[in-house]
Amino acid sequence: MKKKYCILIVLCLVIGMEVIWLGKYDKKVYPDIASQLDSVEINNVDGTYLKFENISIQGKNYTRLICQIKDNKARIISLKTKEDTLVIPNSLGKYPVSVLGGDWTEIPEAVEYARTKQRTPSLGVAAWMEDGKKYEKIVIEEGIHTVYAESFYGIRGGLLELPKSMLLLGALSFAESEVDEVIVKNPDVYTEWGVFLHTKHEKKFHFTKPENRSDSTFSDSEDGRSYKPLA
Repeated sequence: MKKKYCILIVLCLVIGMEVIWLGKYDKKVYPDIASQLDSVEINNVDGTYLKFENISIQGKNYTRLICQIKDNKARIISLKTKEDTLVIPNSLGKYPVSVLGGDWTEIPEAVEYARTKQRTPSLGVAAWMEDGKKYEKIVIEEGIHTVYAESFYGIRGGLLELPKSMLLLGALSFAESEVDEVIVKNPDVYTEWGVFLHTKHEKKFHFTKPENRSDSTFSDSEDGRSYKPLA
């Protein structure tokens, strides 16, 4: 009888170790964003706001995505992952991404935070950070050219990589952020006021006056800020 009990205990320990091993190393495959978007009716006139949880984009898993599809292009408003590196993709399925960011009114938990706390949240934390986790690396992929004002306000990361395609960083877009290193692949990127205000990178960029910017680079739908709360 004692021998049977010993065998049973050993089997339980083995099964338990297998469960722990699988839980630690086996990554769940989430549904791909392309297939999800193909099943959604898109209104290209007013733009369609979409929210996804546990989604795969270009082979990487994300816990949350909020975006707007308009004029057959995608704007990423919020994107979070549990991985150490946040890669912000240049496409969502068949929709290219050229613009990042938005307004806190487009993020449900940010709206709830403002309602309960009676003050607006740090947009960068609400939009991009999973449980406030500091990323080791934040990579914005090539093809993305605009970051809206305040969109990454207060974000935390070890390395921030801005692509060569980046043309415009909006006012206060990375203000109050805690980023150890910034790599800028386009030294001529246009910057509005206070891009890295109150950070160690504050003097890395110089304000570029609007009249010195090539307006032909941007269309109204990409450069203009027009928001409405996410339903």
